[in-house]
Amino acid sequence: ADSAIWLYAGTIFAGLSECLFNGNNNALLYESLKTEKQETRFPHYQGRTRSMFQLALGLSALGASFLTGYGLRFIFILGIVPQIFSIFIALFFREPRIHIPVDPEKLTHLKTACLHIYHNPRLCLLMIGQAISYGAGESGFRFQSAFVNMLWPTWAVGLYRAGNYAFGFIGYWFSGQILGCIKSPHMLALREAYWFVAQSIAVLMTSIVSPVLLLTGAAFYGPFIVARDHLLQKEFTDAQRATMGSIATFLGSVAFTVVALCIGLIADRFGLAAGVGFGAIAGVTSLPIYIYLFRKYF
Repeated sequence: ADSAIWLYAGTIFAGLSECLFNGNNNALLYESLKTEKQETRFPHYQGRTRSMFQLALGLSALGASFLTGYGLRFIFILGIVPQIFSIFIALFFREPRIHIPVDPEKLTHLKTACLHIYHNPRLCLLMIGQAISYGAGESGFRFQSAFVNMLWPTWAVGLYRAGNYAFGFIGYWFSGQILGCIKSPHMLALREAYWFVAQSIAVLMTSIVSPVLLLTGAAFYGPFIVARDHLLQKEFTDAQRATMGSIATFLGSVAFTVVALCIGLIADRFGLAAGVGFGAIAGVTSLPIYIYLFRKYF
């Protein structure tokens, strides 16, 4: 893009790609495992597959740190290459035998999915909690780099992101074993509580140590996501599994939009630390929902 118009056009296409992407991955994995009667192994396999995603992000963050001298345009061009490779890899995916085909000319499956969510209070609350957590967490994470750049030199920001993904890789890789020892509801509450405390201390201190505190929360990220997705998949129906996953992601995207705008406005008026602090407060509002939803485990 050499103008704002082309930049916005690229953003629209990136958003459309996310629409096609969301909801399908977890459904594909869960249904593939269910076909082999191994759906109870979902936390293990999802943790391992997602760990590769974190590894790729970490390597790309490190690579970007060394390539910043060539300019952002060059880095973005390099980022297109693995996307081309992924197209060919996607051609080898197979439809799980347990999958139920849906008539593409009708939207009744969407209506059915929405009604199922509405009549399932447990699923409804779980989706609301994940939407708040995702919206606040992702928007806050985007602003954290600017917060870290205020405390660390620019070249170290890439190392900070790489460290985040390294901890994320470790957390995802051992998610199966971790959730074998800690129940999924406990993991949801533990992560939300710790993440709020870590962010709050980092913002209140606003010192060179603050990014290190933010890094520690990355270790909980993998087991938290796997636990949350496993609980969701157990509530979804086979007929609308991918559709329900897309609805959950849609709610998270709406929450992300609202929280990101609020963080931006607060950061502009009161500073980056205040913006990150608001993100922490917004995210912890999902904790009471999880505690109420799984109160029998506490």
